Amino acid sequence: MKKYFIIIIILLFTACEKVMNYDYYIINNCNEEISVYIEINSNRPSYKGSNITFILPHEKKLIYHGTSINRLQDRLVEYFFTKITIYKGDKVSKLNYIDKDMWEFKPTSENHANSYLTIYPENFE
Repeated sequence: MKKYFIIIIILLFTACEKVMNYDYYIINNCNEEISVYIEINSNRPSYKGSNITFILPHEKKLIYHGTSINRLQDRLVEYFFTKITIYKGDKVSKLNYIDKDMWEFKPTSENHANSYLTIYPENFE
């Protein structure tokens, strides 16, 4: 019986999946304040909702922190967000910011990565 208990304990500690942390930043490379409207994926009940963030000119701002399991992946922007709309004054960018190729993915450790989206004045033309 003791032998089985030890095996179960070993399996519990070795079979645990690691939690991966993701931070999503937007960099405003415009000369005006931008507002960012995000909708969080509703399939993740603990993260359901939306918010609006204002980002000053030439400022970098954290817009979301998310977690996942297994390994770091650059495609999770599509997992965390259902919509990202960016406004500059009365202009709305028509770009698809859910596309992972719009983001610069940078792992910072084996269980953490930052993703950066840079917004330029041309995005609103």
